[in-house]
Amino acid sequence: MNLAEFRTVVRAQWPSGYQASTITDAMITMWTNWGIRRIERSNNYYWMEHEVVKNTVDGQRSYRLPVEDEANAAKLFKSELHLDLIDVNNSREPLKKWFKPTIEKDVQFASLVDTGIPTHYAIGQQQYKLYALPKHSLNEDTAFQINLDYFGYSYTLDSDGDTNEILQVHTEPLVHLVVAQGFKHGQDSEMWQWTMSLAQTGIGEIDLASDNQLYGAVEEQLRPADQQGIGDTSWH
Repeated sequence: MNLAEFRTVVRAQWPSGYQASTITDAMITMWTNWGIRRIERSNNYYWMEHEVVKNTVDGQRSYRLPVEDEANAAKLFKSELHLDLIDVNNSREPLKKWFKPTIEKDVQFASLVDTGIPTHYAIGQQQYKLYALPKHSLNEDTAFQINLDYFGYSYTLDSDGDTNEILQVHTEPLVHLVVAQGFKHGQDSEMWQWTMSLAQTGIGEIDLASDNQLYGAVEEQLRPADQQGIGDTSWH
């Protein structure tokens, strides 16, 4: 299902002619992107796994975390899985995550503030920071590669033909979220609350399906702990 088809499905859920003169395609598209982001904030799903590789700059500590850049196959960063350093011999070493204030103030990490071969990293201010500062002369005067595996948000849907995993496979909860926004727009708090509860139930089903993809089919009692829900569903 693409974005245009999804809008048709959404409109079919409202009573005939409901807010026909005020709910535009652009509004439904906006609500759709909002709903996708709301679902993806609630958990780290299998379709959100992504990877980018970047070369180090000699003596440079900070590197920007991925932003949405579909042309270069990058998704907006949500959280990292792991960060690996790859040297000129293609040897890969996972970097250890630590807190920036600890690394920069604790004497036991003093050597990491200087130049060398990075062994640790910290994340903050939309960047990841390498410790030690990469020194290319220790890598045959060649840049190291940084391989970042991470969870990233789906691309924003703009064109009628755009689609993603939620539209194709996990459509129902998103439909409920978008339909709920229409009821909110029409000041129907009772229907808004009801469709939001349907969405919450559907998101729980996506969580289970994603866990099965990530970890293999498991019994309910063996599932990893649930993540925080999609948020307050009180009427605003």
